[in-house]
Amino acid sequence: MQKYKKNIKIRANHYYGAMVVAQVALLLLFVSCYFPPELSVVPKIELGELIFIEGNIMDPKNPDKIVVKLKFEDGNGDLGLGSDSIYINRPFHQFDYLRDENNSLIRIGSDPTLPPYNCQDWHILTDTVNGKLVVTDTVLVERNLYHNNIFIDFFVKKNGVMQPFNWLDDKLCGEIYHGRFPILSDNSIEGPLVGELTYRMQSSGFLFTFKTDTVQLKIHIFDRALNKSNEITTPKFTLQSIMSN
Repeated sequence: MQKYKKNIKIRANHYYGAMVVAQVALLLLFVSCYFPPELSVVPKIELGELIFIEGNIMDPKNPDKIVVKLKFEDGNGDLGLGSDSIYINRPFHQFDYLRDENNSLIRIGSDPTLPPYNCQDWHILTDTVNGKLVVTDTVLVERNLYHNNIFIDFFVKKNGVMQPFNWLDDKLCGEIYHGRFPILSDNSIEGPLVGELTYRMQSSGFLFTFKTDTVQLKIHIFDRALNKSNEITTPKFTLQSIMSN
C-alpha cells in the first residue's frame, strides 16, 4: 500500500471591512474610493505551478512529492474545512453505512449479489482487544462526496490514450489524493477571498509507479456551501519534466 501524506500551505487575502478601510486610507492620494472585488460565491481556481520533488524510496522520511499550487477566488470566502465536530458530521461525514430491510449492517459474504471486496464499497471495522487492534467486521458503505474539499484525479497515458489511474484498485488499495484543506479565513467574516493554495502530495513510490509515463491531473474544489468550482486540467507531463532542481 502506498504511504502518503498531504500538506497544504495557504496564502490568502481576505477583503472585508477593516482591511478595506485600511486600504482606502492608503490609497486616498490615488483614487477617490475603493471597493472589494465582486466575485461569484462559486469558487474559481486556476493552476499556478506543478512540481515534482524526488525522494529516497529507501527512506520513509524522504518520500517523493508532487506539489500543486492553485490560485483561487471565492465571493464569500467560505473555503476550507475545520477539525470541529461540525466538519465531521453531515454533510461532511466520511461515508454512510448501508443497511438491509431489517436495518442491519450489510456484511461481506451475506448475499451473493453483493460486490466482491474492494476498497471503495467496503469498510473494515476494527476494535481494540487486550491492547491489540483486531478486525471485527467488513461492511458495505457509500462514500460521501463532500467529506473532502479538494479532488485530484490522476490520468496516465496508455496505448496513446489518457486513462484514469485508480489508487483504490484491488491490487493497490492505497489512498486516493483527494483531501481537505483547512479554513482559509475567519468564520465570522464573510467577504471575497483570493489567494494561493499549495497542496503537497507525498508517496513512497510516485517515481516507482509512474516511471517515465505521461501523467495528467484534473482538479476541483468545494466550498462549505457545497458549491463546486470549475475543474482544471493540467498540461500533460512526466515527473522528470516537472522535477525541481
